[in-house]
Amino acid sequence: MWNAMSMKEAVKQWETHHQQKITSAVEIKLTGIYPSLDKMDTVMLSFIACEKLSLSSNNIERIANLGSMKHLKILSLGRNSIKSIAGIEAVSETLEELWISYNQIEKLKGIGVMKKLRVLTMSNNLVREWVEFMRLAEMPNLKELVFVGNPLEERCTSEGVWRSEVVRRLPNLAKLDGQQCMETEVNLTDAQTELRQNSSEEEEADISKFKTEGDEEEEEEEEEEEQEEEEEQETARDEEEEEDEEEDDLNDKEVSNEPQVESSVTNSPVTHALEPLTEEIGLKEE
Repeated sequence: MWNAMSMKEAVKQWETHHQQKITSAVEIKLTGIYPSLDKMDTVMLSFIACEKLSLSSNNIERIANLGSMKHLKILSLGRNSIKSIAGIEAVSETLEELWISYNQIEKLKGIGVMKKLRVLTMSNNLVREWVEFMRLAEMPNLKELVFVGNPLEERCTSEGVWRSEVVRRLPNLAKLDGQQCMETEVNLTDAQTELRQNSSEEEEADISKFKTEGDEEEEEEEEEEEQEEEEEQETARDEEEEEDEEEDDLNDKEVSNEPQVESSVTNSPVTHALEPLTEEIGLKEE
């Protein structure tokens, strides 16, 4: 079974090698210790004068015990097994450079407290989303960033948008992944953003225009339909009036023919033939 070296033992070896008490040391380098360090234990509380601390190439899993380092400016924790930046806030008032590449960091919650941090080197970690990356924007003095090897960078680089997207989100950045952020990149990003905004506005205007024209055409169609309906109703009324007039004419004709029928009955030969018979019957009765 693998046995780690304790921080106490590592400090003892350092003091023997440098012939100096670690409490007075301004620069402390405990890199690539064999067997590896696996903890930042309480012995580190004695690093009270330290301005530059390197614990890279060990097997450390958690950041801890930095609270006594009131002068720390540079911290190197690369090539460890660190999964979170929790604990770094203890040196937020002084730390200017953080080297933490080749770890297992996925979340950056809390990094915004590092108000004096100018340099952040965290390549080959596990940051996947822009929402985590944007926590870097909370550090007003960040000027240099190394982020290659994170899933987010690899995806955006394959899409050809990595540098432009970073420059747009962190406009105060001077150097990205070892290359200067040129003013032309910033201007180009601004121009691309403006172009996207203009395109979006034009698209919205076209949609609005299309809707307006569509509404006008719909109104015209409705007016034509109403006009056709009115014409049909008017035609129906005219036809109904004509039918009523024809019916009235027919009734008038029937009424005018009725007296002629009575006259013809009155003057008929049957009536004349009855008159002598009546007289004859009257005479017999007398």
